[in-house]
Amino acid sequence: MDERTRRRPRADVARTVSILRVDPLARKPLLQWIGLRIFEQAWRIGYQRTRGRLKDMSLFYVWAGTVIQHDLAHRYKHSPQELTPARRWTNKWKARIGRPGIETVA
Repeated sequence: MDERTRRRPRADVARTVSILRVDPLARKPLLQWIGLRIFEQAWRIGYQRTRGRLKDMSLFYVWAGTVIQHDLAHRYKHSPQELTPARRWTNKWKARIGRPGIETVA
């Protein structure tokens, strides 16, 4: 873990969760999806044991969702619908913080 990540654990967690949850390459058949959720829970427990419980993650999830859309936009420029789950996930977190108008990469 680099120094920047140690100083920003919520950003690290949000980025990892966004990759596990909405990266089109992480979409799998049901059994693999369940395996990813189990992995995520175990990872989260281990992370919290080391770093402590993380609170107020909504803004960080919005950031991570926006970043993953930006990072993957070029890969899916011919099939932008692949990023629909990322947009929905990001918009869900925006709504939770009352900022639905924040733009995301389409």
